[in-house]
Amino acid sequence: MAKAMVLTKENVLATMAGRKRMTRRIINPQPDNHCRINFENGILKQSSKISGCWHVDRKWKPRYQVGDEVYVAEGYQIIEHAQTDMGKWISGTYTADKKIFQKTLTTHEEILYRKRQYPGRPTSGRFMYKSLARTFMKITEVRVERLWDISESDCIAEGVIPKDLLPCSPYEIFATLWKTIHGPGAWKLNPWVWVYSWKLGDK
Repeated sequence: MAKAMVLTKENVLATMAGRKRMTRRIINPQPDNHCRINFENGILKQSSKISGCWHVDRKWKPRYQVGDEVYVAEGYQIIEHAQTDMGKWISGTYTADKKIFQKTLTTHEEILYRKRQYPGRPTSGRFMYKSLARTFMKITEVRVERLWDISESDCIAEGVIPKDLLPCSPYEIFATLWKTIHGPGAWKLNPWVWVYSWKLGDK
């Protein structure tokens, strides 16, 4: 069963264009700095030293695992909801590029839609119905690292334009984007992050 991955407008477009092939998500709660961190077999483990020995005292499981099918959850706006002899459907536009869609909802999605107080308002990707998804990916790698450890090639894989087209380095551009999304002081925290890589699917 495909899982949702919410992306910003800019990252939606970069993903569809094939420029964005990975993302970083802050691990919550953060591992303790004085502990040993180990990530293997899809599990992040934190170990503390007690009486001279290391003991696992906390575990994390990433939202996505290698092989998972993921769909981009993006902003949208519903314009029309109708029922014909062909069934129930809704139409609207995607926020990222204003492309028009016409999709059929599942029974469960239809129930959720009918409960909405203002169904015609622009809607965040966090509340996107899977039936509206147009971009699918398969997770190819999951790893753990500190934010500042991102390489220049990974900055480009995050969707940053190659450095020969920019006045600043990809690293500087990525840092600026991170602060734009997470807040002015977010970069200085250098948090532990999940790093997810993917390839586009056929859907």
